[in-house]
Amino acid sequence: MPAKGRALLLVGLLASPAAASPPAVWHARPGTTATPGDSAGHQSTPAPRDNTLAGRVLISGSAALFVPTGHLDESTHQRERMGAGPGFALDLGFGVAGNLVVGAWGQYAFVGPGTGCHDCATSTIAAGGFAAYHLRANGSFDPWASAGLGYRTTSIGKGVVAPTTAYSGFEWLRVRLGADWYALDKVGFGGFVELDGGTYTRKTEGSLTNPDFTNSAPHWALLAGASVAFDSFGR
Repeated sequence: MPAKGRALLLVGLLASPAAASPPAVWHARPGTTATPGDSAGHQSTPAPRDNTLAGRVLISGSAALFVPTGHLDESTHQRERMGAGPGFALDLGFGVAGNLVVGAWGQYAFVGPGTGCHDCATSTIAAGGFAAYHLRANGSFDPWASAGLGYRTTSIGKGVVAPTTAYSGFEWLRVRLGADWYALDKVGFGGFVELDGGTYTRKTEGSLTNPDFTNSAPHWALLAGASVAFDSFGR
């Protein structure tokens, strides 16, 4: 080919759209991984989630049947002053490492009258700290177990004239076993069973505290109910 023809061919190739176009760059939408040939990330796969609870905020609210047993003191069984009733709890946790969560809990229950006090109105409130182990940091099904400590106050009122009697003491056991199913990305629904135990070391009648209250005895509570869980990271 003559030199002039070769020069014209070279100029034509350099001026063509294919030669002027920059190389393709693939961009993925947030939370996806782009694949070659998909500039919009439409066929991309979800980015992998970290398999750890560290840094996550986990909140759980629950409602349960609260069944008291054990003793208010050595001579008074709890069932004599209170029966079963609805109980409610809120757990606020923070993931610290792997499958471990630590946090604080609060509980309130309003129970019915006891076998020996048909006009008693009794409520109990408790709060403390806990540590929980979650079997799975990711995935829609999350079995878990938790253990905690706290402090409880149980108030027993009888009529409108008689003073309220309150028992308070250390809650040395709060064990829960349950599981949550995350039907939504960050919201799960589940169920649990719980055992609480403690000892009342203080008794107050009206505004008077009994300084001679030394006949304390263990008290217990059994709970079973449903819960709603929130995971700030999502599943």
